[in-house]
Amino acid sequence: MMQLQKLPVNDAPAVPSSSGQHSEAAALNRHLLQLASEDKWLQIADVVARRNVLLAKVPAADREQALLDAQSCNEKLKILAQSAKTRCAEQLGALRQGRRAAESYRANL
Repeated sequence: MMQLQKLPVNDAPAVPSSSGQHSEAAALNRHLLQLASEDKWLQIADVVARRNVLLAKVPAADREQALLDAQSCNEKLKILAQSAKTRCAEQLGALRQGRRAAESYRANL
């Protein structure tokens, strides 16, 4: 079975920010990565929406770094999602194989 790729979940913004919205968005980035590492995918869309609202309010001086931080978070989320998708596909394959084996066994009784 494929191992999950370990990614850091407590990345701080690359550049300290004086913007409250930027630091809140950075906290949401960390929260998103934590949710993904815990396979809580249904909660991610709501947190992304909250983060996007905050990003829109980040002052121009901090906006570029905040967007770069969000982009980095999104890339990590993508890797975690691909890993989860692969894991689900493997589990589904195992379930299907088990069902075929059970059907074959019952057919030969």
